[in-house]
Amino acid sequence: MADVFDTLPDGRVVRLLTIGSAPGPVVEVLTLGATVHRLEVGCGDGVRRNVVLGHADAAERMASGDYDRSICAQVHGRW
Repeated sequence: MADVFDTLPDGRVVRLLTIGSAPGPVVEVLTLGATVHRLEVGCGDGVRRNVVLGHADAAERMASGDYDRSICAQVHGRW
């Protein structure tokens, strides 16, 4: 199940999907263009850290210019 992350100015809901679990890697993906919001990994010193630089909320992400409203992916083994 996806949790509500934020709401866009036009009323659309942005959801947050969490994939994985500790002690392995845990990635949080937003339904706003399949954006990786957080990737938490274990480091050599035993501390878990988020290694993704990002924005606090959807409005900040939209205003930054980092979000270009597209998703690129390989489909059925083709580029």
